[in-house]
Amino acid sequence: MSQGRSESQTRFFAPFPERGVWTAVGLTRGQFFGIFAISTALFFVIGGPLWDHLREGHLARIVWSYAAIPVLVVLALARNRRLELFPAVGATIVLGFAKWIVTAALTMVLGLMR
Repeated sequence: MSQGRSESQTRFFAPFPERGVWTAVGLTRGQFFGIFAISTALFFVIGGPLWDHLREGHLARIVWSYAAIPVLVVLALARNRRLELFPAVGATIVLGFAKWIVTAALTMVLGLMR
């Protein structure tokens, strides 16, 4: 008989937990990572693909990708009926720092690959 993987066994790659920093600021896991993905994608595509413009200025990329974060946070918190000042500011700061780390690292990697 074939034995399948039981539910009690842990997987090598597991999903992010249901609760995390996103719950502390009133967002769902999907909303948090959705906002993160959108703002990061904006950085990489505004003004043309980043990898084609590494040596150029990035002011428009930076401004628009960071400006999207508080707008999307407010929309998500309003949808959750948890729109308050401190969670909105906290979520914006946490997402901004996370985006800054990822975009800086990926931009550096792209620069090294050229």
